Amino acid sequence: MQRKMLYAYAVPVIAVCVLANLLALPLITASYAHQLKHGIEQASDQADNFVADYTDTMYYISQLITQNGNIRAALSMPEFGSHTAPDEAYREYFLLNSEFESISFSNSTYNIGLFVPDALLYSNNNHYFYPQSTLESRSDYANLRNALQRGRPYFALAQEKRSSNPSLTDDYLALFQAMTVEQNGQEVTYVVKVELLMQNVRE
Repeated sequence: MQRKMLYAYAVPVIAVCVLANLLALPLITASYAHQLKHGIEQASDQADNFVADYTDTMYYISQLITQNGNIRAALSMPEFGSHTAPDEAYREYFLLNSEFESISFSNSTYNIGLFVPDALLYSNNNHYFYPQSTLESRSDYANLRNALQRGRPYFALAQEKRSSNPSLTDDYLALFQAMTVEQNGQEVTYVVKVELLMQNVRE
């Protein structure tokens, strides 16, 4: 009698539970999928905002450089890029370097630089100053030049040697921006570079 009553009550209860679970499973699955999709969308939006902040900041820094009065004045000097006297080159370098240091100090996450004529004594500084020939030797130089001629910033990948170990390189996301000044009555264009470690973008 006890077993009969157990079966009489247990079987219907078990059957109802199984049926309820079968009916609820699609709802639970749909709810879980919705929550998962919402979480993915939030993470994607957050990542998108981070990357947008990075690129906006890179553009902002490039504007700080291209609109800097002291940098523009130095590049506009009639003798810029032509003299080879060490004392003149040093004074020129000291002026430009101090301006770049000031901008870099408040934006330490980013590397900044300017491509200058190879003839300058400090063109191989590779800290704030780079020879123009390295820019022109890039495989995408034609695309870069076309973008800058249209007044647009140009984003690309770049590799830089580590200062601590020149045998190793790091990958960067680089923004190239044209900087046009008047020199000896003619417009001369220089290229500014702002870089961010790709590791930051990947993260």
